[in-house]
Formats: sequence, structure tokens, C-alpha cells
Amino acid sequence: AVQAAEKANEAARERLKAEENLNLVKAETEFFKQKMDILTPFASRLAALQARKFLLPEGAAMTVALGEPEADRNRFPLALEYKGQRWPRHWEYRDRNQARDFYRTRTFLQAEGLFQLEERDGVAYRLTGARVTHPGMGETREIALEQPAAFAESGLLGQMKKAYEGSAAKQEEAVKLHAVGVSSKIHRSATTGMEFILVLGGCFQMGDTFGDGSNDERPVREVCLSPYYLGKYEVTQGQWQKVMGSNPSIFKNCDDCPMENVSWHDTQEFIKRLNELEKTDKYRLPTEAQWEYATRSGGKAEKYAGTSDLAALGSYAWYDGNSERRTRPVGQKQPNGLGFYDLSGNVWEWVQDWYGPYQSGRVTDPPGPSGGQPRVLRGGSWASDPGYVRAANRLRVAPAVWSSFIGFRLSLSAP
Repeated sequence: AVQAAEKANEAARERLKAEENLNLVKAETEFFKQKMDILTPFASRLAALQARKFLLPEGAAMTVALGEPEADRNRFPLALEYKGQRWPRHWEYRDRNQARDFYRTRTFLQAEGLFQLEERDGVAYRLTGARVTHPGMGETREIALEQPAAFAESGLLGQMKKAYEGSAAKQEEAVKLHAVGVSSKIHRSATTGMEFILVLGGCFQMGDTFGDGSNDERPVREVCLSPYYLGKYEVTQGQWQKVMGSNPSIFKNCDDCPMENVSWHDTQEFIKRLNELEKTDKYRLPTEAQWEYATRSGGKAEKYAGTSDLAALGSYAWYDGNSERRTRPVGQKQPNGLGFYDLSGNVWEWVQDWYGPYQSGRVTDPPGPSGGQPRVLRGGSWASDPGYVRAANRLRVAPAVWSSFIGFRLSLSAP
């Protein structure tokens, strides 16, 4: 009864923190929105004023010179000069006969400076373009030279928009966290420092959606999942040592390498001790469905964790093509779309389920078969070819088996 009361109190505290966080981010978002509402019309008027180009008497001092034609590129070099500053540009043409006449009469070319307002020691103006005219040919072109310095209000509005968009994204996440009843997307184990990421859940097509898998990956079915936490990385040797006080791995002396050479039964003992140390019962292995949904970046159509491109696989996974025949420290490759590392490759990962055939039809939070003999491994390892590190691939193995290929990552129940 005492333990149940403590759990209820902890859940209530989390809900209160989630509500407080949501209210704070709502207030922040509304603040930025109000600032934008004030700045937007003023900045828009300034932008419209700055966009206007105008002539000044001193602009007549601009000179223009046309160079020899670059016939292979259908253009003339054009040099514009004003108060000692020179801008090389080009005058492009299509009709060569017209271009010949244009070149013969190049001395008739005229240039006028175009000015725009800018903020520079107060309000000033800058030469930003040239209006080049050939009276005889009846052609006029505007040529850009420089950009005016933006008014401070325009820059401030840009900053405010960026801040508002960031705050709105935070608010969207806070709404989702509030619905789950948690205050943070991240959970850290007090004992091991293990980091968990909240997976908000959803529905996806589980199984061999690419059509190149094994029979036990079919039929593809719709699976819907409630929110849960999953380890950002595989459980490491250093974390195992903190809980168990020993290290049975093959590739020792690497605290940040994934723990391997452990059976399914070994993982259950680790989970039992970790739960006892932290006075909880929430740590466990993920189900097959939870593992696959997270691996595919939230149920996306991804063949591997983070990508469907075999050429890109080496950026996301340690497998037989790049591992040099051993495990590697976790988190060295790119994460998938949800921020998880090494779900494809490095070590096979135990999941909670007994092995069994998939059933057709939509299911919600499937726990797997109620009994059986083999358990399930997912994800492939440092010794696997690409076919085995696919997100949908399944391997049935007796729960007492251990190997340098086999490790695990933990899941954590959401409230």
C-alpha cells in the first residue's frame, strides 16, 4: 500500500510539473506573438519604403563601358563606375546581328545610379543598382550592384519570428507531454545515467513492408502503441558493471561499448536489480512492436534504423561491412529520426516477446505470444550482413543463449 501511494504521488507530481511547463511555454509563445503583432505592420511599411528605388542628381555621375563581346557566351563585359568604385557586370544578348549594332553604337550607352534607403548612422541612402539605357536601340535594363542595410526593426522582426517559431514548437511538444502526464521527453536513470527518450506512440504498418523479408515478418499488420520510453543507446559495459558488479562481455575494457555475451535471463536479472536500486518496477525490455516502431523513426517506411538506402547504411550502423569484427562504442553513428542510436547493428538486442507467428488484423500494444520456447532478437550486429540489420528482421533464439553478438537496450513504462 505504501509503495502504491508513493507511485501515485510521483505520478501526481509529474502531472503538475507537466502542467506548469505547458503554462510557462504558452505564456512565452503568447509574448512573442504579441511582439510580432506590434512589429509586423511597422516593419512591413519600412520594407515597402526600402524596396523603392529612386534617382538622385549625383547618380548621373555614373559611367558605363562596354567591352569586347564574349561570343561563345552571348554577352558583353560591362563596367559600371561611380565615385571611384567599380562593378564588373555583363550584358547578355540573344540576337547576334542586333548585338553587332549594339557594340558599334556603344558610346551611346548611358547609366544612372539607383538608390535605396538604409539604416546607417540614422537613415541614409545607398547606391544599389544602375539603370543602363541605349537610346538608339531603345533598350533599358536595371542591374543590381549592392544590397541596402536592413532597418533594425526588420532584423528584430526576423529574430522575433524565429523565437516565436521555436516557442510554438516547444508548446506543441509540451501539449503532447502534458497529455502523457510527464514533464520531460528525457528520463535519466539515477543509478546508471542511462538516458531514455519518450516515444509518443502511434499506429504503423509492422512487418515486411518492403517485400524482401522472411515469412515470419508477414503478414504486415497495423499496430497501435501507447507512449513509452526507450533507451537512447544500448546498455553499455559500464552501466552493467554499476548494477551487476561484474562484466562477462567478450570485448572488455570498453565502458562505452554495448554489453554483450548476455542471455535473455541475464537481462531479466539486470532489470530486477535496477528496479530494486531505484525502487520502481518500470524498467523492462521493449516489446517487438515497440522496438520496431522506434527503429523506424516512429513507424516510417524505413528499411534500416534511420535510412532505407543501402549506400547510407554505414552512416547509421556497425555491421559486417565496417565493424572490423568487433563491437563499437555506442552513439558513434548517426541517430535515426527519433534520436536513437545503433538500433541497426552493433549488437543484436533482446526484446520481451516470446517468438511466434504474426497474426493479421489491427492490434494495440501487442505483448507477443503468452508462451513459447525461443525469445526474439532484433537489429543485427557487428557481424551481420545488411539483410539482418533491417528494421523488420526477426531472429528466434533460446533465452539461455549468450554470445558476443547479443546485447540489449531497456524500455521504461510511461505513466
